[in-house]
Amino acid sequence: MTSSFASRYLSTRRRAPQDAAMELARLLAPGGALYVSMPFNFRVHGPLPDAWRLSEHGLKGLLERAGPRVIALTALETPGRPLMPAHHTAVAVKDVPRTPLTS
Repeated sequence: MTSSFASRYLSTRRRAPQDAAMELARLLAPGGALYVSMPFNFRVHGPLPDAWRLSEHGLKGLLERAGPRVIALTALETPGRPLMPAHHTAVAVKDVPRTPLTS
């Protein structure tokens, strides 16, 4: 387990991005952070496959279904193209399991 991961292009190069998110979540230590940065409004390019673009809602859902809780999500807006951000960045944390209090 590790305390943090940084991932660029979590989904764009993978045929099953949910598998990558699940594996990162599995390897992340409780209390650890995951930093994900990925393009949204960018042309298709190599190396192939160039498979996925996720909106901020899709990125949040992908990460939270894998386990970590998203605590920050930002978009780099594209000038002159409202609602078409160039890039998304998310920070997610794996919560520390709570233990019951004993008396």
